[in-house]
Amino acid sequence: MARDTSRRGTPRGRALPAQGRAQSRPIKGIEAVFDGFRVMPMIEAAKEGDIFVTVTGCKDVITKEHMQVMKNGAVMCNAGHFDVEVNKHHLEKLSVIP
Repeated sequence: MARDTSRRGTPRGRALPAQGRAQSRPIKGIEAVFDGFRVMPMIEAAKEGDIFVTVTGCKDVITKEHMQVMKNGAVMCNAGHFDVEVNKHHLEKLSVIP
């Protein structure tokens, strides 16, 4: 599981087999390393992860470039305060309507 998250998400990640984290903020990335997580750029995490949870409030944490390299069946969710973390316009453009 790869996550872009603040420290409030860290305890939840420990309950899951979270191996890596992508960080949009350098200080949070350092804190994640101290907490024992492997930190990487989102584009790298997108290739490895199965579940992506955003809780940052930052805009465009997950974009088209990330979605295109995610595994088939990857799960994305936003647990933050705002709905701007996953780029919905990019997601709509990449969606396949049966």
